[in-house]
Amino acid sequence: MSEDKVKQFTEILENIPEDQKEFVEQSMMMATFMQNAPESAISKKLTEEHISTYLKVSGEDMRLSHKGETQNRILLFAIILIMAVLFCFVVLIFRDSPDVLEKILFTSGGVIIGAIGGFGFGKSRNQ
Repeated sequence: MSEDKVKQFTEILENIPEDQKEFVEQSMMMATFMQNAPESAISKKLTEEHISTYLKVSGEDMRLSHKGETQNRILLFAIILIMAVLFCFVVLIFRDSPDVLEKILFTSGGVIIGAIGGFGFGKSRNQ
């Protein structure tokens, strides 16, 4: 730095109010540190081709992730539909014997409530 710039810099610091002087000095020290920070070996070797490859792979990963989520939703819907059809079939078979039907309804109600609770627990745990 030239001598004139050092004088200008000192004059500017002298004109700053005392309550803001410490903040300005810290900011200037951080700026100086960031300017003089050594570059990592990887960032020196990083090229435009590397960035393009990373973006392409990242986009493909996002697409596959979305596709997987969609397939999981379709599978969940199919399982719920099959279980509902199976439940209706069992109710139709045992409609003439209310004592058996009552036990089936209570048991299936417990299973459904447990499944909903487990699903909610799993969702909250993933987040």
